[in-house]
Amino acid sequence: MRTLSIEHLPSRLVLRMQERLNNSNGYSAPQTAIRYLPELQRLVLLGASEAQGMPLAQCVALPPR
Repeated sequence: MRTLSIEHLPSRLVLRMQERLNNSNGYSAPQTAIRYLPELQRLVLLGASEAQGMPLAQCVALPPR
C-alpha cells in the first residue's frame, strides 16, 4: 500500500490517496506528476493511481485564499 498526502497550508485542506500495490518482484508503482496551478487554484495529479492498467489523473480545486 502506498499513500500520497498533500496539504494546502493556507486552508489546511488535506488530500490523501491510497493505492494497493501488487505483491510482485516485477511491479513498480506508477510515477506521479504533481502540477500546482495557482492562477486556477487547482492541483493536478497525473498518474497517481491506475484503473485496469491505465494511469488516472485527478484535479483538486483548492479553496479561495
